Amino acid sequence: MSSVYPLPTYRLKERIYENTDKSIVIYRTRKKQTIKYIAVKIYSKSRQPFYDHEYSFLKNINHPSIINVTGAAEDKNYFYMEMEFCPSGDLSHCLWPNKGANYFEKIIKTVSVQLLLGLKTLHQNGIIHCNLKPSNIVIDEFGNVKICDFKKALNTNTMTMQEIKKNKTAMTPCYTAPELFNENGIYTFKTDLWALGCIMYEMAIGQVPFFEERVNKLIMKILKEEINFNKRQFNQYSMEFMDVLRKLLEKDPDKRPSWGEIENYPFWGLNYNNNNVPLSARRRQNSYSDNSHFSLDNRDINDNSSSNENSIRQIKRHESSSSSSNLHINLNRNNEVKQFDINYEGEYDNNGDNNDKEVILI
Repeated sequence: MSSVYPLPTYRLKERIYENTDKSIVIYRTRKKQTIKYIAVKIYSKSRQPFYDHEYSFLKNINHPSIINVTGAAEDKNYFYMEMEFCPSGDLSHCLWPNKGANYFEKIIKTVSVQLLLGLKTLHQNGIIHCNLKPSNIVIDEFGNVKICDFKKALNTNTMTMQEIKKNKTAMTPCYTAPELFNENGIYTFKTDLWALGCIMYEMAIGQVPFFEERVNKLIMKILKEEINFNKRQFNQYSMEFMDVLRKLLEKDPDKRPSWGEIENYPFWGLNYNNNNVPLSARRRQNSYSDNSHFSLDNRDINDNSSSNENSIRQIKRHESSSSSSNLHINLNRNNEVKQFDINYEGEYDNNGDNNDKEVILI
C-alpha cells in the first residue's frame, strides 16, 4: 500500500485525459478552500500496481523539468495523485513543419536543454523513463517543459538485469531505439537519449526519423535504413545542432555517447561550476533563463519582447478515430528471422499519423 496524505475534497473541473477503459483519468481541479489549480490523476483500485509504480518514482523526484507530485490520497474506490497543472498541453500539440531557421533552433535548444537536464536527474537516480515522446512532455504556463507519465519507467537500483529485460513489453516505435527490436535488446539510459534525438529531429523538420503506416514496415525501417540528415529542411540549422542530433541518433548503442560525452557538446551551451552541477538547473523553476519562454507562432524571437514571453501557440489535434490490429514480424539479434506476435492499438489522425501508437511485443 502506498503511503498517502489525508483525503482532500476536490472540486473537479474538466477531464483532460482518460485511458481506454477509463480506469485512469486526469482532471484539472482544485482543493476545497484553495484557489490554485492542480491536476489530479485518479486510478481505480484495480489499477493499484500502476499507481504504486508511478508514485514510487515521482514522490522523491524534485526537478523543474519533471512533473511535480504534490500529494496523494485514496478512498474506498480510487487512488488520487496530485500534480502541478500544466495548462499549455503537451509538446505533441506544438509540432508541425517549421517555418523559420534561427527561430526554431532557438526553440529546440530551449526545450532540449530542459529535457536533457530532466533526463540526467532521472538517470542519476537510476531511473530509465522508457517512453519519452512528445505526448509525455507537458508545458507549464511559463513555457517550461516537464517530463511526465512514468507508468513504464524502470528503476535500475532495485531491479535485476533479468527483470529489466522482461520489461520490453510496450513501446512507441517512432521513438524506440533500434536495439530494443532485437531479441536481446534491453532498456538502458541510452535508449532515453535516442528518444530525445527523435524529438529534436521532429521539432526540426516536422516528422520523426522513420515513419510508416504499417508497424512491421516501420520497425524494419528503424532496423535497416539509415537516417536521412540531408533533407533540405536541415540546411537552416547550425553544425552544432546537426552534430548532437547525429550523436543522439547513432543506431549502435555502443557508439551512442555516454552522459560524460553528450552533455559537453557545444550545442547545449551548458555551464558547470566546480561541483559539476549545471548552473541552469539551479535557477528558479519558472525561469530557466531570461529567454527560456518560447512561443510557437510564426514571428521572430525578440529577447526583449514581452509579448512573446508568456505565449505558446497551441495547435489543435485533428479529430481521430480508434484503430487496432494484429500482425507478425520476424526478427532476431542479427535483424534476421524470429517470430513475434505484435498487437497494437491507438489512434490515427486525419493525416494518417500514428507517431504515438504503442506496440506490445508478446
